[in-house]
Amino acid sequence: MFEVMKAKWTEFFTTQFKWIEETKEPLEPEDYWAFYAHTSAYDDITAKETFINGEQDGTWMEVLDQILDVMSFHYGYDIKEQVYYSVEYPLNEIDERTGKPFAGYGRCLNDNLLQQLLLAHPEVYESHMFGKPTKDLFA
Repeated sequence: MFEVMKAKWTEFFTTQFKWIEETKEPLEPEDYWAFYAHTSAYDDITAKETFINGEQDGTWMEVLDQILDVMSFHYGYDIKEQVYYSVEYPLNEIDERTGKPFAGYGRCLNDNLLQQLLLAHPEVYESHMFGKPTKDLFA
């Protein structure tokens, strides 16, 4: 036993160590997005907790659709059907490769159409947010 310990100590003190510097540059994180939702338990409803994330490789509508799915799960009703996009070039088309509709299908409004709807319904501008009429907030 003593001989084994003596051999280890001899090896430890006679071995030459060379310090190697780390020359690798730190990796920068890729672009990504994340969404976290937590709903506490109440009455007979159990608590819900959801965390989703992904890379910035899809369209903003695909990311928003995933977030709306989580919000629908937490709120208990379909929020997607109540969200419309005002974009200059709406993508209400079917994907030719998959045969499925693009994200946001049927929920894209042309900006000109949105402006016409707002002019037709001026009461939208009269809704109060933060104690001021909405039209005054953006003036």
